[in-house]
Amino acid sequence: NVISMDGFIGREKELALLEKEYRKGSSLILVTGRRRIGKTRMIKEFIKDKESVYFLATNTVESELMQDLWDCIRPERTGGRAAGWKDVFSQLADGRRKVLVIDEFSYMAGMTGDFLIRFQGIYDGILKDSGVMTILCGSHMSLMRYLSEDESSPLYGRFDRRFVLWPLRFSEIPGSGDVRADIERFSVHGGIPRYMELMDGGDLREDVRCNIMEPTSMMFSDPLVVLNSDTGESGIYLSLIRAVANGNHRSSDIASALEMPSSKLSPYLAKLIDTGMLRKDYPVTENNEATSKKGLYMLTDCFTAFWYRFVYPFRSQLMRDNFSFALSYFDREFIEGHAAFVFEEICRQHIIANPEIIGFLPERIGRYWNNNTEIDVAAIDPTSQRAFLGECKYKSDSRVGRHILNELRKKAARIPELKDYEMTFGLFSVTGFDKDVKGQDVILFDLRDILDNQSR
Repeated sequence: NVISMDGFIGREKELALLEKEYRKGSSLILVTGRRRIGKTRMIKEFIKDKESVYFLATNTVESELMQDLWDCIRPERTGGRAAGWKDVFSQLADGRRKVLVIDEFSYMAGMTGDFLIRFQGIYDGILKDSGVMTILCGSHMSLMRYLSEDESSPLYGRFDRRFVLWPLRFSEIPGSGDVRADIERFSVHGGIPRYMELMDGGDLREDVRCNIMEPTSMMFSDPLVVLNSDTGESGIYLSLIRAVANGNHRSSDIASALEMPSSKLSPYLAKLIDTGMLRKDYPVTENNEATSKKGLYMLTDCFTAFWYRFVYPFRSQLMRDNFSFALSYFDREFIEGHAAFVFEEICRQHIIANPEIIGFLPERIGRYWNNNTEIDVAAIDPTSQRAFLGECKYKSDSRVGRHILNELRKKAARIPELKDYEMTFGLFSVTGFDKDVKGQDVILFDLRDILDNQSR
């Protein structure tokens, strides 16, 4: 879902499902996701060969929105005024199959008055049986979620499909042939289509300097723009995001970093989850997440994590064109302090996409931690009591040897929830493996395995 030199990539599943809905006739579709994620680009790819009306709503008064949509529907006819919303949408019901896209629908849904109730009546009375496929798209994720999931929403129960777009996975992005370079580049742009477009694709360090650290670049301040647009006020939310980016993942650690009681942070953390900026991870063995106290707050994309760690702290120097401090920190910390953790997520995604390679079909795939043990990749099937545990090593100085496997086995013995499980072990390495680990009872994954899973 990105415009690259080679054209549009990704979102194959979403496009196939949209085509399926189009063949059915009339339908109501919701598309949401954070800003820059490529919602509009995916929709335009879908409608490029179809009769369609694309309307971009703006934050203006209702009468102007109504007239703008009226003019958009009938561009060949000049003049005339819309008599009302029913009059506007009736222009579409001419018996021909078409797609209506209202982008940034959040502006229309958030208008004062009873617009959503009136739109419900219009959809039920005009659009539903007209052959029009109606797509409502918006970046305000909590509002868009309300439209389809809250029983008090006038549109509740009317959507045929709801798409929530997330960053592209590493495996969806065509590889360059240099897997390690691809991993490190992905660690920066995070699979966010707009940011992929803005990066040059050359030397990564220079790309970061020119297109992210350079004050004239859009990416220099965009995370703050996104945060402001999604939360309305950035003070406490900015502090929360920074705390998580700096390695504070438990609510108690975040509260300590902000010098605030944990109880006061809950609504702010919930809103950041609602907007898609944070997620809450749990150990793969956790059975009741609703009551669990083991959750860790994580940033949902690695560009945001990268920016708050490698750009934000140096903004004052960068504004004076002093790149030395930021680049020195990048050189020192990027690989082991950032890219290595992104590699772990890529390894987890590799198992999610290819579960057959671990010898059983897992019910859950993620990671595991307790007070004294962390497992990078964990997959379990409680029914058959089988588990796969993997260790990821992203370093350039040595191959992975048998001692890493022995350490992994010791970690497994410290997981009480898996006491009676049949264990399978795996090692993931970007530098290969020593001879002493080959032939052992372990599955080895190297860059060739990751390359085979990359989009070509």
